[in-house]
Amino acid sequence: MENKIPKSKHIVDFENKYNRSITDDEFISTNLLKKEGIIEFLANASEGYYPCNYDWPRARLASALLGRNAAKVDRDILIRHNP
Repeated sequence: MENKIPKSKHIVDFENKYNRSITDDEFISTNLLKKEGIIEFLANASEGYYPCNYDWPRARLASALLGRNAAKVDRDILIRHNP
């Protein structure tokens, strides 16, 4: 039996909305957030990481890009690195 790690709701919602993977940095940097912003965002999210069954930094990035709670917390990154 395969032990598959579940995706967070934010990741699933992002991938459904954009029909792209949350790991598609080329798409994100072209349309939603510059590459520097992705790097900064993932680094900041990693600092607040807590053990979970999914990719916490990518889930946080998805939350921010969807305008959810992480967008409020990291609003400055989203503004500075808007393409």
